[in-house]
Amino acid sequence: MNVVRMNQRNCGGTDAIAPTLYHSGLSSDVGALAEALIASEGLTRIALAGYSMGGNLVLKLAGEWGDSHKELRAVATVCPALDLPGQFSVSAADGASSVRAFDNQVTAPFSGFRDADDYYARAAAANVVERIAVPTIVVHAADDPFIRIQPESRAKILANSNIRYLESAHGGHCAFLAAPNGYDGYWAERQIVDFLRRGDEKNRAKT
Repeated sequence: MNVVRMNQRNCGGTDAIAPTLYHSGLSSDVGALAEALIASEGLTRIALAGYSMGGNLVLKLAGEWGDSHKELRAVATVCPALDLPGQFSVSAADGASSVRAFDNQVTAPFSGFRDADDYYARAAAANVVERIAVPTIVVHAADDPFIRIQPESRAKILANSNIRYLESAHGGHCAFLAAPNGYDGYWAERQIVDFLRRGDEKNRAKT
């Protein structure tokens, strides 16, 4: 299994390459990278994995793609933020004491959204999660202090037979540490790898 990690635009020293803000609605960035790898490497099977905001991005892309990309075989997410509570000036963030305030003052105006409410409404994977057409796992913790999956979105997830929803009582936000019984104790990562391996074995058996 080969892994490619994607830095969001203006992260990892890429400010000069993409002088715009990343945000939770840019599933097209993930899609562009996936399509470029499929074309350049001749890939016939890919999976997408994301944590928190990255989880929203890959779920949103999977919903937008539906069954249009046969190379996409699986999606895995941990604590996905699928219900979201030009150059820019750093001073725009002055006085922002919460994530919502930052999104209202910085993310929304610099990314083409009216305000934080408009950003959350349009960028959320919850809008398309029912259209996901590939095997998908969503790992979430009931005690996540940061991400809440709303009842309407939970119902959409549970109604989609392609999605396996795995919620633990504890785990916080992207933590999920367990006793290292024969492995490193990174429980969520183990769920993702096991899920993808099982799916790959099924795909190989079919061919």
